[in-house]
Amino acid sequence: MYLMRNHDVWIYVRCANSDPCIAFDRLYDLIDEAAGHGFLVRGTSFDHCSGNTLKDRIGLRSMLDAVENGRIEAVMV
Repeated sequence: MYLMRNHDVWIYVRCANSDPCIAFDRLYDLIDEAAGHGFLVRGTSFDHCSGNTLKDRIGLRSMLDAVENGRIEAVMV
C-alpha cells in the first residue's frame, strides 16, 4: 500500500527501558512525524515490557484490534 495524506494510522511504542519518559518522548516524536506527512493519527498505545517476548499486552491488543477491524490503514512503530 502506498501511503498518502489523510491515511488513518495508529502509533504503537514498545518500551523496554525502565524510564517511561523515553516511551512518551518517542510517542510524541512519532505523532509529529505522522502529522508532518499528513497522516491522521486515529490512536496511540504503548507497552512497557522487557525482553523480546510478544505477550498479550493491552497496548498491543488495542493496536491489533484497530487493524483487524479496519479502523486504520497503517501502524507506525
